[in-house]
Amino acid sequence: MSSDSRNVGKNILYASLSTFIPALFTFLFWFVTAKYVGPDAIGYASTFASISMVLSGFVLYDTNLGMKRYLGIAYAHGDLQQFKNILISTLLFSLVTMSIISIFLVLNGQILNFMGVKQEFIWPILLLLPILSLQLLFSEALISSLKSKNLLIPQIIGSLIRFPILFIFIFYIDSAIIGTIIAYSSFFFVCALLYSLDLYRFLKSYSVQLNDFVSNIKEIISTGLSSWLPHIISIIGSQLSIITIFAVQGAIEAGIFYLPMAIFTITLFIVTGITRVGHPLIAGMESRSLQSDFVLRSMKIALVITIPISTPLLIFPAEFLGILGQEYSTSGGTLSLFMLGLPLSIVSEIFYYYEYGMGRKTLLLKLGLASNVPRVMLYFLLIPGFGQMGAALAFTAGSLIQVIYSWSLAKRDNIRLLNKRYIYITILPYMVAILIWLTNMHFVISSFLIILISFILYIRFHFITDQGVRFMLNILLPTNLAKKAIPLTSKIVKLLS
Repeated sequence: MSSDSRNVGKNILYASLSTFIPALFTFLFWFVTAKYVGPDAIGYASTFASISMVLSGFVLYDTNLGMKRYLGIAYAHGDLQQFKNILISTLLFSLVTMSIISIFLVLNGQILNFMGVKQEFIWPILLLLPILSLQLLFSEALISSLKSKNLLIPQIIGSLIRFPILFIFIFYIDSAIIGTIIAYSSFFFVCALLYSLDLYRFLKSYSVQLNDFVSNIKEIISTGLSSWLPHIISIIGSQLSIITIFAVQGAIEAGIFYLPMAIFTITLFIVTGITRVGHPLIAGMESRSLQSDFVLRSMKIALVITIPISTPLLIFPAEFLGILGQEYSTSGGTLSLFMLGLPLSIVSEIFYYYEYGMGRKTLLLKLGLASNVPRVMLYFLLIPGFGQMGAALAFTAGSLIQVIYSWSLAKRDNIRLLNKRYIYITILPYMVAILIWLTNMHFVISSFLIILISFILYIRFHFITDQGVRFMLNILLPTNLAKKAIPLTSKIVKLLS
């Protein structure tokens, strides 16, 4: 295994873990909040975060992605001075736009009131807006320099610090909703701070040069704007559901709906890691065949790992949500709909960032519009009548439309986006799950068997190969441990295949 492949694999792993670990800790945070506070606090905090994410999309103009392409190129050529120039230019531009948006919100509070946000709760959004934006900028800069590993420790610290803050507000200050909001926000503050310190150490030997500030910003905005409109629509498409439920049905329903959506986000951790690392890598690849091969391999890895793990959530949604409290089990149908659309999200997200890495601005716009305009329209049509089920159905419908359009675009590059192997990889765990569900075993035992048998069948039908297992072990383990584990795993794979 080449050192370059190992480094890329490690970077994807750490980017995936930097999504999965905080998402898992966040879910544990909501679990504690659900037990001690209730769904209304979850509804407030998650809705304010969703509004802040939408506003952050407007603030950044997608310069966080626009800069990433140029950061990846600068890093690939060893030009760290240019790397720093691009990062500083983007940061200064973002600080200006953040200030403008914040002042506008203070002077026009009725906009947030229209979303159901009372005047006394505008401050959390003003707090979250700059923190979310800076955290996103700094994390993308670290990923572009292949330092995804450095994301983990700040995210673990930020995730853990939430719990003592929450308990202090619950048991000593007696302000559960405010405490939930502050505790939830503390994660982003800690990450932004520690990421900035890491980047400072990495780039401190290079001076700040703003001679090319205008030209850098023009290039970054030009690249970013190509995806800004579809990305804004994408953010609205993913976040408007909870905002609409909050505005129409209140904080309690928003809190109950948010938990299935949070679980769905956790299951996408592999895809998120691949896309965050992948598109700057694709931009730096000179061969079309290498780019296509990277996309197809990424999709296979994401499907093989994600589908078996997520299938129990599709079959036993109410049982898993019931662990949080009986009131949350009512959103079991919502979780099933999200899980049913998971393969569609995997394919559509990876292909979207392939197009981004290729620099195809017009197609990015079309892809974003194709999925998210119908999704947003369906939110307004379905949520008033069907509540959270309508929101999940609208989201899944948008993913389906994007996959169909992605498939038509992929044929142009001879990428077999919806080939039989991907369909079999998806269907096998579902078939296993249905058979096990018919036995009426306990859902925990059933879930374990679904995952285990699915992976055995993947090996049997050569979706998981000895070479693939070797690749994963070399990424996951230190070299000496990987060398010891590979002979054993090779025997197991050979036996099962």
